[in-house]
Amino acid sequence: MIRTLLAAGLLALTAAPAAANPVNAKVQVTDDFAIGSSGWTGAAIAGRLFIAWRPIVVEGRPMVCGAYAFDNIRLRPAIDNMLREGAVTAEDRDLLRNLKFFNRVRARSEDAMVGTMANCTALPAGVGAQRMRLSLGNGDFRL
Repeated sequence: MIRTLLAAGLLALTAAPAAANPVNAKVQVTDDFAIGSSGWTGAAIAGRLFIAWRPIVVEGRPMVCGAYAFDNIRLRPAIDNMLREGAVTAEDRDLLRNLKFFNRVRARSEDAMVGTMANCTALPAGVGAQRMRLSLGNGDFRL
């Protein structure tokens, strides 16, 4: 009995994460993108995450495009988790889950995000012009 439970627990821990959305196009980040940042402070770890995203029509298809950068490599595991658990929603409905398709770029400020390249993935069929919201998952640090 204990072996069965242990084996089931190990399988649950090693299950593959949800697949990332495919990259269907690339576009340049412009001033029309929503661009923001978040920061962490502390003695053990500090740094900033910069993110740019935009719902846009590319080649006649509605898509979400995004790019991100960070300035401390020690933030990478937490940021990967935040993107993996992230979502784009509209009217309390998830349109996209797992934002790992966002392009990691080199930028040291919000202004430096403009001009970088964003990856885009198609939105589900039937999604039209509506107000969308981006949310990120938790970025827990283990030190």
